[in-house]
This record gives sequence, structure tokens and C-alpha cells, in this order.
Amino acid sequence: MSFIYKLHFNLAMDDVGMWILGITALIWTIDCFVGFYLTLPAKVFVAQGNQSTVSSFWQRWRRAWLIKWRGSSFRVNYDLHRAGGLWVWLALLVFAWSSVYMNLGDTVYQKVMQSVSDYHQPWTEIEDLPKPLVHPAIDLREAYRLGHQALSRAAAEHDFQIEVPVALWLNPAKGFYVYCVRSSLDIQDHEGQTRVLIDANSGQQKMLLLPSGQYNGNTITSWLMALHMANVFGLPYRLFVCFLGLVIVMLSVTGVVIWSKKRR
Repeated sequence: MSFIYKLHFNLAMDDVGMWILGITALIWTIDCFVGFYLTLPAKVFVAQGNQSTVSSFWQRWRRAWLIKWRGSSFRVNYDLHRAGGLWVWLALLVFAWSSVYMNLGDTVYQKVMQSVSDYHQPWTEIEDLPKPLVHPAIDLREAYRLGHQALSRAAAEHDFQIEVPVALWLNPAKGFYVYCVRSSLDIQDHEGQTRVLIDANSGQQKMLLLPSGQYNGNTITSWLMALHMANVFGLPYRLFVCFLGLVIVMLSVTGVVIWSKKRR
């Protein structure tokens, strides 16, 4: 299972694999819009007496959502590809763009999200120290106390409830602790992404990051992660994600068949 996870996350090739999958995810995201555009109907003129009128857009586009099961094998293959992609289009876009976040989060994803929303990312906004912090002045126990105090103040200010601590770790490159809890603002079914960053030497709060309701770009990212990891809406959504994986295999196979036919 650990190998399957690495294969899915970075092709079991560490940073090289992450870049390959990140670029692939970016192309997949663009292709979602290209594929959607290709399903749109061209203008079809229908003669009515001495007049020519443009037939209803929805009437013409309706064919793209249907599968003609009694057609030729190529027609069925084509309809499966086109209609299948339309029916799960939004889910495909969610998984494609969230994959960009996972692999190109500090570059492409951040630049796009900051251009269209209020999005904050501490790993790039806070500069690295000249040297990694090996012996911080604040130890883990004190960092926990300061982090809990900071999040308690934030809970009172932003009107949310802290449910349970999740994690506490030191980022030596940037010199801060990350204290993470699960709160009423968390979207995911399990774990939590309500975080506060504490300076590992001074004990001062450096940044507060709430999973929802604070910055709209971060809220969108929280939803993308929860949906990608099937960590929301319980078992029904996990079954849908399983089904979506099979649909993606079908779209890949039928797409290759269409490409091969057109190439010939």
C-alpha cells in the first residue's frame, strides 16, 4: 500500500515524479475546458417555411449528453467519451486542479489563486532563515501552550469551537512551529486544518490560517483537498470517487480509440 501511495503521489520518483504529475495535472485542467468546449454544438439552421431560424441551443446540445447504444461500435465509443466526460465534468475539474495544488502548489497554483482570490500560503510568504533552526528557544511543550492560547483567542474572535488537537511540528527552515487542531470550521470529515504559526524563538504568532471563512482562496483549497481525498460527505462520496476512478479509465481508453481512428 505504501508503494501504491507513492506511485499515486509522485510516481515513486520523488521530486521528479511530482513535477511530471504536476505538469500532467495542469494539462488535464486545461483539457477539461477544451473538452467541454468541443461538446458545444455549432449553429444549426432549421428551415421553417420561408424563414431560417437557429434551433434551440439546449435542443442541439442535448445530443452530447446521450449515448446512442444502437449505433456503430465507434459511435458508442465516441458517445461514451463525450457524454461520460460531460456528466462528471465538474468532478474531473476538481480532481485535476486539486492535483495541481498537490504537485505545483507553491508555483502555478499559488499564482493563479492569488490572481483570482484572497489566498495565503505560509511556505512561500514567510522567508527561510539564513540557517535552519536546530535549537529553538521555545520547546515543544511551550509551543503547545502558546499555540493553544493563540487559537483560543482566535476562536473567540472568529466565533468557532476548537474540538481536538491534531498535530504540532517545527519547521526548522523557517523557524516556526505549526499547531494544528480540528475545529468547527473544518470541512473534512476527519483530521483538521485549523492552524496557527508560532515563532520558535520569540513565541509570537506569525500567522493564523483557518480552513474556511477567513480567506476565500484558502476556503476553496480546503474544499478541493477534502473532495480529492474523499474526506467529506461520508461513505456515499467515497463510493462516488471509486466510481469516478473507473470513469476516468473509461475516458482514457475511449479517448485513445478516438485519437487512433482519427489519426488513421
